[in-house]
Amino acid sequence: MGITEGSLPDGSVVDLARFKAACFYVARKVGGRVLRIELRSNIPTSYAYARLELDDRETTVLCNKAYPVIAFTDKPRPYMSHEFTEEPEVAALFASVSFHPVPLETLKAHPDAWLASMDAGEQKYFRYEMRSWGIRQIGDFVFNDWD
Repeated sequence: MGITEGSLPDGSVVDLARFKAACFYVARKVGGRVLRIELRSNIPTSYAYARLELDDRETTVLCNKAYPVIAFTDKPRPYMSHEFTEEPEVAALFASVSFHPVPLETLKAHPDAWLASMDAGEQKYFRYEMRSWGIRQIGDFVFNDWD
């Protein structure tokens, strides 16, 4: 039971074509380019991603498939814990087209505080997922490879 399993509120499924368009928009605005987009439509993951070239560096934008939230990593890490990074200028541009960056401190926070708000059954399930997938931060629940 990942973030996208079960019924979702109306309008919560992200239009991945819109994410793709947002990536090209952002790249154009910063004078960069889109190197690769992986929509991962046929893969049971909770996210799509794009690899962007920005000046002299590259970054990866993760986009949750159920909710219009994004995060940045140094590179894609399927089936591994993500190394989340900050991209303030790029994040602001994505926010301007309704993709909401998750704050770095939230992504990197340990799930224990989050689990405390759950009932015993949910805690048991998520602790199992943490052990099974090696989850050590909340961002790995939001951008996961088992959904």
